Amino acid sequence: MKNIFSPIEQIDNLDAKVIAGIERLATLFKSSLQDTAKRYKLTPLQAQLLIFIAEHSTKLCSVTMLAKEFSVTKATASDSLKTLVNKSYIEKVYNPDDARAFSFVIVDIAKPMVNELTHFGLLMSSSLSSLNENELIQLCHLNLKMLNIFSQSGLITCRMCYSCQYYQQKNGGFYCHLMKKELPAKALRLDCPEHLKSS
Repeated sequence: MKNIFSPIEQIDNLDAKVIAGIERLATLFKSSLQDTAKRYKLTPLQAQLLIFIAEHSTKLCSVTMLAKEFSVTKATASDSLKTLVNKSYIEKVYNPDDARAFSFVIVDIAKPMVNELTHFGLLMSSSLSSLNENELIQLCHLNLKMLNIFSQSGLITCRMCYSCQYYQQKNGGFYCHLMKKELPAKALRLDCPEHLKSS
């Protein structure tokens, strides 16, 4: 394969078109987040860390877990988290069973800022209003399948149905053994709080 970002290569190469399209969406995502983050003198990573910590349990918000979540080194994650602590946007919570272990939680005064940081997601969501429900379900399903491939290869971290012990393909559909019910395609999760990685 030649350079997938070459318009000539993309003419007859579906892989190149898909990858180039994802790259454009990633650019839109990053620039939209960066515009808001700049107003608070935050880097895009610091903004992403704040958003994640605000919406997830402390067990997922240690330095190690956050570095894995955002595919950065522990040192890079630690530096960004230290800055957020110094700005009083987050604080450490120590594990009562291990004095050396700690996670991070959002501070109340930072919550309005986090709401503003997530506003770009609403803008992107409104852009999907021209798609009907079936198109959105199909897009979501393909997105999950693609992310699952990258997750299985260890490139990213996802707490999705496909990689969960509770998930099963059943009767041509999907079934969750935790909730003990069949799931329609649109109910499949990308980031499930009850996710238990399959062995």
